[in-house]
Amino acid sequence: MKLIKLLGMIALLSLTQAAQAELIHSDYKSDGDELASLDVSTGIEWLKLSESNNMSITDAKNASNGGSLDGWRLPTDNELKGLLSDVFAGVINFREGVTQYAINYSTYEDAVNTWLDFIGVARTDGTKFWAFGFAEDDSGKVDLNGVYVNGNTAYVYLDFEHALYNDTFKSDGQSVFLVSDGGLTKSSIEDPSRNANNPEAPVNVSSPF
Repeated sequence: MKLIKLLGMIALLSLTQAAQAELIHSDYKSDGDELASLDVSTGIEWLKLSESNNMSITDAKNASNGGSLDGWRLPTDNELKGLLSDVFAGVINFREGVTQYAINYSTYEDAVNTWLDFIGVARTDGTKFWAFGFAEDDSGKVDLNGVYVNGNTAYVYLDFEHALYNDTFKSDGQSVFLVSDGGLTKSSIEDPSRNANNPEAPVNVSSPF
């Protein structure tokens, strides 16, 4: 099946889409780990979903407040919607009230692979790839966003709600989206200008002293 070669092709295929989405890899803790990605257009860095797999929203908040992921934060609703819209521009016409879209992987593999490569995969099982996670909307409601690949079909979720989803729900393969305004990854510490398009980035925030 064509999807079997996904992991071998993913870096090459994502390069063509990366210019559109303006995503580049960031090293989080050590050279070459590529555990985060920078959206150049916004200056926001996204922690890869593998790093928050099987976390609930509460787990992620605790981890980002003095825990193992200290300093990271949940993205705003607009930040997450903007990322999905950017990566799938020209592929999906996101519409109000529609929270799940099924697309043909073979037809849109560039966009799907870009998401998997830069946003991350929490779990794999044969030709199944879990690359979605939880976030909070502007009202604080927990919803699911991202991509799930099953064979030759990719399901894209935006503000997908379920009765089970709350701030303590967690499941293997479902992560939590976390972002940084800069100064947390090794890449942005060594080159603060990477986050220059983010008004909240350390490089743009004057010191009070």
